[in-house]
Amino acid sequence: MLIIDDSTLEKPHSKKIEIAMSELERIGYAQKSWRIEEYHCGIKQFFGIKKCPSRLRVAQLNHIGFSLRAFLTLERYCVKRGISWFHAKHDILRGAVRIYLKTPSCNLA
Repeated sequence: MLIIDDSTLEKPHSKKIEIAMSELERIGYAQKSWRIEEYHCGIKQFFGIKKCPSRLRVAQLNHIGFSLRAFLTLERYCVKRGISWFHAKHDILRGAVRIYLKTPSCNLA
């Protein structure tokens, strides 16, 4: 049984909440919550979801939508190949640089 005591918080409605669950159920929920945390960290770290330079609502929603789409594409790539986000990002960047060096599309001089 899990007992959450929020009586230490300074709220007038503080109370104890008892949740009946087995140890296996608790472990299952802990694993699920960790996966959600990994997802949030990954999307913030790899896709800059918080770094939208625009103040317009439509532009921010587009930025969030495209960030989520890019994240899901990378996640599918990782699952298919059995690699981490770091390796996937490295592979994608290395391939892009290799292609650019073969046929540069702009003059940097």
